Amino acid sequence: MGDMALPTFTCKSKAETFRALLDSGCQGNFITSELATELDCEVICDGISVEVNGFNASRKYKTKLVAVDLDIGDKNYKVQAICVPNIGIDILVPNLSKLAQAFKKKGYVIADNQLLNSDRISNVKFVLGTSSAHCLLTTAKLFGDINPLVYLNSPVGILFMGEASKAFKVVDEIPTLKNEVQFRLASFLCVQPRECVLDEWQDNVNNKDSNFIIKVNKQSNKVLNAIADRALDEKVKEVLNYENISYEEDSELNNELVKNTLSNIRINDEGRLTMPLMWNQRTSHLLGQNLNMSKGILASNFKKLKRNPDHLSMVDDVIQEQIEMGIIERIPNVEKFLEKHPEASFLAHMPIFRPDKETTKCRVVFMSNLGESVDGRPLTVTHNQAMHPGPNLNQKLSTAFMNLRFGSKLLCYDIKKAFNQVALTEEDQSKLLFFWYRNVSKHDFTLVAYKNIRLSFGLRCSPTILMLSLYYILVVDDCDPNLTDVKRLLYQLLYMDNGAYTCSSGEKLNEVYKVLPSIFEKYKFPLQQFVTNDPSLQEVTRSY
Repeated sequence: MGDMALPTFTCKSKAETFRALLDSGCQGNFITSELATELDCEVICDGISVEVNGFNASRKYKTKLVAVDLDIGDKNYKVQAICVPNIGIDILVPNLSKLAQAFKKKGYVIADNQLLNSDRISNVKFVLGTSSAHCLLTTAKLFGDINPLVYLNSPVGILFMGEASKAFKVVDEIPTLKNEVQFRLASFLCVQPRECVLDEWQDNVNNKDSNFIIKVNKQSNKVLNAIADRALDEKVKEVLNYENISYEEDSELNNELVKNTLSNIRINDEGRLTMPLMWNQRTSHLLGQNLNMSKGILASNFKKLKRNPDHLSMVDDVIQEQIEMGIIERIPNVEKFLEKHPEASFLAHMPIFRPDKETTKCRVVFMSNLGESVDGRPLTVTHNQAMHPGPNLNQKLSTAFMNLRFGSKLLCYDIKKAFNQVALTEEDQSKLLFFWYRNVSKHDFTLVAYKNIRLSFGLRCSPTILMLSLYYILVVDDCDPNLTDVKRLLYQLLYMDNGAYTCSSGEKLNEVYKVLPSIFEKYKFPLQQFVTNDPSLQEVTRSY
């Protein structure tokens, strides 16, 4: 029986990576004393007597019970474990590494990455017993027609059980998965991988069943990330409410983010500021492709939009306008693009209608706070989780109003599509993809992929990026000394994309009104909606 694989997996604690054993025959958790010392585990109880019973023998220990911070996949668990001198597992399992490599080639994730290079199962430092079974949920899968064999699906990968040599002979019967997301779905939904078809979206969006689901299994009709309309609406409000963004208070980090952003600003060929996004290096590599989620939410939105053709046309008008303005760009061949850019990621989007607004009656909001998940459990991090918000450079609305009281003459203005005026690097563009339809006016609803060439409204760091771009225009760019004081005051009176200037002289106000466009439009920031309390400038109430 020495050639039987045991269900091992890799886990972490305090940056220490080690091999663990999943043991359904063990009541509690065990940790080697050596590892407990290395991790400096908190001692819960010392001097306890423990008797470990096996089939043929028993051992008694005078030991201690410790608390262990256990990281399994992207989840953290605090468990208790009994310290033992060692975990005496050392077996050679022929063809185990070949079996692991064969599964990996077919798109599966291996829970114990040491199996890819060795047939030996040894150096086990932790045993996860039934008292902590919730930390690693598994589902047994059979493969092979004669004398079926077993492997375990789990959120962190495949665990092997049984005779590896026999399993290796029939490994060709295991279905090939296209990507890791598909593996995750197979694990979480507890279905056979061959039944998990990620691309089984409704091609005909007019179909009454076209909503945000993946038909993983014809019998169970499992739902991928089934987000109700009400929940989506709440997520939209969350994105729109940039006043309540949870900014990080780490001043050292924020200083570094500001310094890095300002030092990497570039002016592109059309004179527009190109600025890098504030990616979090600790989490950005976990950003998911989110392709299916973005397709699903689009299909769900379409169900509502098709009931109101005017709203559908308004959304399409926004998309077409952004194409013409160079804010977004169509990707001719999305398959080739994804091959060339494996780091690519999609965003879901939602339309917001405000018919009472004088300018923007429909806004397309990108849902950077959503990522692919199953049954509420995330598969990957969201765009927001992959980014730093940066420091809060925007004043409170009350503060902005207070600053306006120092002059009797007031001029207010708005920056047209402010977020969309900031250009993005090519690397960042590939992570802000989305879907829309080929030709709505001709009822051609074939999905087409686009990428954001400029800053998207809704990203966690968008407010900071916008404020830094305006800081560059009004403070850093000091090439005209005659305008220095004016520009500094303009920056002080900014509230996101809303600006103002105040003074005590109508003549001075008129001068600033005339020079304002040249200040902002130098960097392709057009102004609109001028309003003043000076009778001599009443004509500025119309858009510039």
